[in-house]
Amino acid sequence: TDETLMVRAEAKALLGRYEEALADLNLELSVFSKKGVKLTLQGIQDFYKGVKYYTPEHPTPRKELHVTPALEATTQEPLLQAILQLRRILTIHEGLRMQDIKRYGIPVYRRQNDGSGRYTVKAELTAQDPRHAIQLPDLAVQGSIKGNKY
Repeated sequence: TDETLMVRAEAKALLGRYEEALADLNLELSVFSKKGVKLTLQGIQDFYKGVKYYTPEHPTPRKELHVTPALEATTQEPLLQAILQLRRILTIHEGLRMQDIKRYGIPVYRRQNDGSGRYTVKAELTAQDPRHAIQLPDLAVQGSIKGNKY
């Protein structure tokens, strides 16, 4: 996958250049779609309008995004949802998901299946959780840098 294309699509979506972001998204999809699937802004909007936000009890691909300034809800937020979901699929096992989680303040839940198909939340990493911070080495903290351990 060409990660730079997905980064560019995300940047264009954040700048409000939705048609250009969509073109990058479709260019990335053209490499992976044998049937020539092409997304439209209306199709993305319609899809995410019908999907509730993820909860541990009812997981969905739509995540709550906690960013400032707030995203435009009609086009920008659904387009970013699509970009983040595609990037999640294309970069699986590459260790890049945590950057998206931190950048957008996406909550992460550790769930446990009880064997009957029901899940219980065992731990939660919220948007502002200090565990998101990159820990500074002890040697750096011994100098003049203030530590960020929680």
